[in-house]
Amino acid sequence: MNHTDNSVQRTILGSGLLIAPIAAFSASVMQALAMSFAFFCMTLLTVLPAALIPVKLPAALRILLYSVIGSLVYIPVGILTVHLFPQVSGGVFIPILSSALYLTALFQEVFPRKRLLKSLIRNLISVPAAAVLTGALRELFGSASFAGISLQFQPPLPMLLHPSGGLILLILLLTAISALRRREHLHADSD
Repeated sequence: MNHTDNSVQRTILGSGLLIAPIAAFSASVMQALAMSFAFFCMTLLTVLPAALIPVKLPAALRILLYSVIGSLVYIPVGILTVHLFPQVSGGVFIPILSSALYLTALFQEVFPRKRLLKSLIRNLISVPAAAVLTGALRELFGSASFAGISLQFQPPLPMLLHPSGGLILLILLLTAISALRRREHLHADSD
């Protein structure tokens, strides 16, 4: 396996670890906001300090330092998330997020540091946006409510409240976004 194949596998695994909590946990706007808050804080407070670790250190020592940073960030962010969103239980998904962040830190092994900041900003915007959009659509069409307020109509797709429904919805949203990007790119090339 060459270096490029390894980076692609890491990217796919990291993306999967980010999609899983969104699909399973973002069944409402409040759940999505809680997850987005935890993701934003953990990503910012984990990846930025990890970026300061010299690349010249042995890989095992860098991975150990990434793990220490992640564990120092995880507990306070988890406590703060529970305090700010008491009606939402994070369950197993906050540790899954921290695993994704660990992989994000490892991406420094693959991507030059110049691209790390761009990737970090993109993830800090796109992951919470995907979570909130998915949570809003799942709550609206799955339980006929929005932010916990009943909208007084029969929910058309209650299956969306299940993790599998969240995954299907997220795949449809990502496919639509990808198609729009392709179309926009083709349209720009034809001009």
